Amino acid sequence: MSTPTAPTASAPPSFANEPVLELRRAPARQGLLDALAELDATLPVRAPVLIGGDRREGDGLVSTDPGDPQRVVALAALAGPSDVDAAVAAAERARRGWAQAPAARRA
Repeated sequence: MSTPTAPTASAPPSFANEPVLELRRAPARQGLLDALAELDATLPVRAPVLIGGDRREGDGLVSTDPGDPQRVVALAALAGPSDVDAAVAAAERARRGWAQAPAARRA
């Protein structure tokens, strides 16, 4: 009689720190400046309120750059009490299907 084997989970990828950025070298400094300029072109980031399939934009919460408070980096919609009720109801509806999903899918 064979002994059943326990299911195995796949191992997470190995961890490696980011390499040290050599800012004393001109190409590394320029690469960082280029990346910051590219990011700057996408600001401000917009963070909507998402409830189920419903999306609401807004700018009720303004996030600024601590180094330059005049620079707006993100705008977020604010959720109110009715949004909280709607989010809880949407989560309850989704929970039913999620509870029936196989563990491999949920993982």
